[in-house]
Amino acid sequence: MRKREALTLLAFAVFKVLAFTQAGEEEILLRQVSEQGANTAFIQQAGSFNQAYLLQINNQAATIRQAGSDNGAFLMLEGSGNNVWAIQEGEGNFYQLKLEGEDNRLSLSQKGRNNTVLQELSGAREAYLILQQDGDYNRLEQREDGGYGRTLPVRIKQQGDGLRLIIESIYPN
Repeated sequence: MRKREALTLLAFAVFKVLAFTQAGEEEILLRQVSEQGANTAFIQQAGSFNQAYLLQINNQAATIRQAGSDNGAFLMLEGSGNNVWAIQEGEGNFYQLKLEGEDNRLSLSQKGRNNTVLQELSGAREAYLILQQDGDYNRLEQREDGGYGRTLPVRIKQQGDGLRLIIESIYPN
């Protein structure tokens, strides 16, 4: 049994641009935490069973690209002005997003079979989300507590056989 390697990147000061590439299987744990504005992270992982954890707070940008099978991307966006581009290619990949705040942008593309997207949107005003899944037996679930006066354009495109799409919106009484 291989020991799982962990790499944690914490950026509480202005680092501007961070580019990181990893290749391997079941050994990668990556976390990028940014709290001050105008930072950009490029994260690229190749192999199987890799994980990328990303927390962005106010005015951050990130690109995550995972190629391989059974990879996971876990994103949390808080505040305003965050931008994320995520690409997963392969089978059995998992993507989870928690979004709170205003004026955030996200684009996700999954290509392959048996991939999953779970999204939880809370108070997400003026966010813009583009989600695309190409392949068979993919699943996309979105839960939103939009509240009154919320605008949340979401564009979803799924292609393939045996697809599952669940959208749940909760509005206060």
